[in-house]
Amino acid sequence: MARGITETDVWSACDALLLAGDRPTIERVRQQLGRGSPNTVSPMLDAWFKGLGARISDPGAFAAPPDIPDTVGQAAKHFWEVALAETRRDFDERLREGMAAAIANVEAEKERAAMADAAAYTASAKLTRATAEATELRALLDQERTLRATDLARLDEAKRQIDRLVHEAQATAAAAAEERAQAQRHVETAQARFEAAERRAALESDSERSARAKADKR
Repeated sequence: MARGITETDVWSACDALLLAGDRPTIERVRQQLGRGSPNTVSPMLDAWFKGLGARISDPGAFAAPPDIPDTVGQAAKHFWEVALAETRRDFDERLREGMAAAIANVEAEKERAAMADAAAYTASAKLTRATAEATELRALLDQERTLRATDLARLDEAKRQIDRLVHEAQATAAAAAEERAQAQRHVETAQARFEAAERRAALESDSERSARAKADKR
């Protein structure tokens, strides 16, 4: 049974990749180790990146053994510097992306708060307006009780408006009923077509099986 990978395995693979001039990635670490699932490697790689900043202050942590030739050491140093620069660029990019995301979140929260304030202000204004309108209507009703003629005229006008609204509502309801009926007819037609298609397919399938059976008998 294959042995599971440890954080030490992943960190050692990351260090080796850096010394080889490659930026550690999930796939490169898996190739370096020859095993390990992405779900297992990913959090360990993140931990390595988080700890890399503190380790950068100690370049000896990544230094090549002292007994290797100078040319190899210089090459390793060059690869280390390239990898370090790439890693720093990656950190900078992640930092910029994180800051941009944080700023975007703050702006979104500000916008939502502004929208909530605007909605509250609108609701308050509507309530004030409705209260004023109700007060005005009550005053009109009090006045109408003393002015019968005006009252009758307004009642007639109100009746006409009600009749018009009722007529419009009835027309709208009739149109909606017709649309529902038409939609139902469309659904029934589509269902009938679908069932007919199923029957045809079943007949064709039966015919095909019968033909194959006859052919097999021959």
